[in-house]
Amino acid sequence: MNLKKTVLVLLIGSLTIGACKKSTPVVKPVDPANIAARATIAAQLAKMTNADIVVTEAGVNKLKLGAVVYYKTNLGNYGKFTLVSAGDVSTTYLLTIDVITYKIDGSILVNKKGVTVQASYYCDLDTGTQTTQATKEAGDLWWDLNNTQQVFAPLDTTVFYVYSN
Repeated sequence: MNLKKTVLVLLIGSLTIGACKKSTPVVKPVDPANIAARATIAAQLAKMTNADIVVTEAGVNKLKLGAVVYYKTNLGNYGKFTLVSAGDVSTTYLLTIDVITYKIDGSILVNKKGVTVQASYYCDLDTGTQTTQATKEAGDLWWDLNNTQQVFAPLDTTVFYVYSN
């Protein structure tokens, strides 16, 4: 009986030791389509500007729903967002965009649909989140409203280019 217990203890011990071995992480290759998408956006850098993009002016849409805007963030990442909705009184002026931001190697840093930004708040395109701060690390876009216009205002070194409207 003692021999059986000894064998059982050794067997369990060897399984436990084997389970504790560190495994080599599997590195997934970057999707070539993402590399190409990032390269396409980066190729438009010369057209990108830090000027405000007017979304509506005097109640008239200047940027259509579905418009695609390319960008380079404060942190140097490239990406694009698609205009889903630009707020009106009924939505308390919420901005809604779909965001995709790429890392330098072309892999996806952020891919979020339905990112909402309240009026006079900021959006960090490197995280795809609304923020109340306008710092280099936490703000790329200001959703600015005034009496006659709604605009995307790039912050710090962020630049935009309206690719399709």
